[in-house]
Amino acid sequence: EKWLCIVTATDECGNSSEFIFEVNVVDTIPPEIFLPEPDTIMASCDSIPMAPTVTATDGCSVQISYFEEIEDRECIGEYDIIRTWFATDACGNESSVTQVVMVKDTVAPTIKVKGRLENLASGDSLRINCDEVDLYLNGNWVSAMDNCDPSPTLISNRFDNNAGGCVNGASRTIDLSWTATDDCGNRSEFNVTLVVVDN
Repeated sequence: EKWLCIVTATDECGNSSEFIFEVNVVDTIPPEIFLPEPDTIMASCDSIPMAPTVTATDGCSVQISYFEEIEDRECIGEYDIIRTWFATDACGNESSVTQVVMVKDTVAPTIKVKGRLENLASGDSLRINCDEVDLYLNGNWVSAMDNCDPSPTLISNRFDNNAGGCVNGASRTIDLSWTATDDCGNRSEFNVTLVVVDN
């Protein structure tokens, strides 16, 4: 911005002279930008906070622009969200502020039990007849879901304490276990013992 200035000096006899000059007004001061939250925050993958409202002040008009990028880390459900705001005034002076959202996965998968095992808690025992063994061993009774990993790993194991039992009134026990693990290594287990009797 330019200003034309005229300075006139006049003595008591009416003699005068003028001095004319230009003033160039230059803005070299960047805007002040304000982030209302900490510049680094932690969040769960299923509970990421919205970007805050950033404000800026300047002697001239100012505009705020926003950019976001994601940097992946070692596993699904863990990454950094890098939020950057730029405040630019009418003269092109610029300032910026950055917030990093560190997204973490610390929650183990949920194991869901259905069908004949639906009312059991982990560690419970269930009494069944000999002719029901195959039904329980081959049934699709357990599934897993996770808040971050769409496909957690589900591994099942069984241990038959007396594979030749269940004859002439004898009983046997079969330990069943399932382990669900997400991509970040969080894991949960479900265990049940089948008490097999010959009725």
